[in-house]
Amino acid sequence: MARLAAEGLSRREIGERAGISGKTAGRVLSRALEGVARMSAEEMVDAKAAPPPAPIGSVERRMVAMYVSNNTFADIADELGKGESSVKAVVYRELERLEAERTRHAEATRGLHLEQIRVMTQALWPKAMKGDENAINTIIRLQDRASKLVGLDTPVRINIEDHIRDLAVRQGFDPDEAVAHVKQARLKLVAR
Repeated sequence: MARLAAEGLSRREIGERAGISGKTAGRVLSRALEGVARMSAEEMVDAKAAPPPAPIGSVERRMVAMYVSNNTFADIADELGKGESSVKAVVYRELERLEAERTRHAEATRGLHLEQIRVMTQALWPKAMKGDENAINTIIRLQDRASKLVGLDTPVRINIEDHIRDLAVRQGFDPDEAVAHVKQARLKLVAR
């Protein structure tokens, strides 16, 4: 519903799509925003408690950029006149920082979505209990989404090689070279 509101739909239009009244859609959106406000306050407390990450300098930024561009630690060290172990330490520290940041953002987004699902389910529950099929179906979809968000569903197996080949073709690259590149990068990651 929040996505629909962000797209500029009215409460009535949102309600029609969700199978509820415009007034109920407005209440659901208000409750969801209240949950977001609470979550943001908690996140701010957590963010203030965590020490700020050390700033990364231009040389360190260059090390990471070179590593991401598929240079070896030895090549980076030679080019920048640094020790290989120093280069590894900088690159790993920055990659860990980026992963932690990505994880924090993912957790915050997951929490927001679960709160929205809880509020929407709560708003639809009375209709579902009266047998409203639209409300029942919407609650089932909401519960399915919540299950995926918390990891209760079995992961879907994806043939990543086909996706890589397709993307390479669309970008004008040789699909076999793209797959070989990804396999090489994966081996580098596993070797760590």
